[in-house]
Amino acid sequence: MENHKQTISGLLDIIERYAYGQPDLGSKLTGEMRLFRQAQGDFGRLSAVADRHKMAPDEWWMCYGSSAPNLKTLAIRVLSQTCSFSGCKRNWSMFEHIRSKKRNRLEHQRLNDLVYVHYNLRLQQQ
Repeated sequence: MENHKQTISGLLDIIERYAYGQPDLGSKLTGEMRLFRQAQGDFGRLSAVADRHKMAPDEWWMCYGSSAPNLKTLAIRVLSQTCSFSGCKRNWSMFEHIRSKKRNRLEHQRLNDLVYVHYNLRLQQQ
């Protein structure tokens, strides 16, 4: 854990955001994190340790996260997010379309506003 200080800090940030306004949920999550780190309960099973590298992370949590139901829910929510740059790619394509040779002197904020409007108009048309 000493080698992953930034990751632990990011995890604590996620827990704080997830449990915002619910201090009891935050303490439950940090308590369940202790179970996970110390491999107690279902996390310590031989099959759980063996399956860490064989299963997708969200599937692993579904199978072995019953000892920590709150942490399981949070982990599955985070791990089930798609990691894709297609939205960014579409946004940059729109950005390049708006910023042509004629309009290369647009202010940065105005350019962002135009991209936002055009992108949302396309979404609305779909």
